[in-house]
Amino acid sequence: MAGFGFIRKLIWTFSLISLGYPKDYSYRFNNEYARGISGNTSYLKLNYFTFDKYNRTMKAANVEFDFLGETVDKNNNAIDVIFHFSIFKSNQYRKTPIAFPAKLCDILGTEQFDIPNITKNSTLRNCPVRKGHHYMYNVMLTSNGWPKSLPAGRFLLDVKFMYKNVMIIQIEWFLEIITL
Repeated sequence: MAGFGFIRKLIWTFSLISLGYPKDYSYRFNNEYARGISGNTSYLKLNYFTFDKYNRTMKAANVEFDFLGETVDKNNNAIDVIFHFSIFKSNQYRKTPIAFPAKLCDILGTEQFDIPNITKNSTLRNCPVRKGHHYMYNVMLTSNGWPKSLPAGRFLLDVKFMYKNVMIIQIEWFLEIITL
C-alpha cells in the first residue's frame, strides 16, 4: 500500500510540473521590476541601481558600482553567481528547485544567461574584472541563453554574487515568463 502512495505522489508531481512547461519550449521575458541589495561593502560599493522605462514598452536597469577586489585572488577564490527562481503563487513568491550556480569568470564572455545582451553596454565583458569603477547600462533580460525548459508564470529571479561565502551583492529581478 505504501508503494501506491509513492506512485500517486510521483504522478501528481510530474503532472503539475509538466502542465507549466510550454510545448515548444519557446518563451519570452517580461521585465517587471528590479532592485539591487548591497552586501558586504568591503568588496563592492553599489553607487546606484535604477530600473526605469527604456522605451514605451520595455524597462531596463542601470547600475554603477565600485569593485574593491579582484574576481580571482592569488588563492584562486572566484566570485560565485547563484541564479535562483521563486514563483508567484497564492499572492506570494515561493522558492522553486530551479537554480543555476556558476563562477562569474566561467559565464562572462559566453552565451549563457543572456550575458551578451547584459554586458553590451557595460565594463564587464570578460575576466578578470579589475578593481575600480564599473557600469552596466540598459540591462534588459531576454530569454536568450537560458535553459529551454523554464515554466510560464511570474517569477522572482534572485541573483547572488558570493565571494568566499560572503554575499557581495544581490539583485532581485521580477519578471514574467510568457510562452509564445
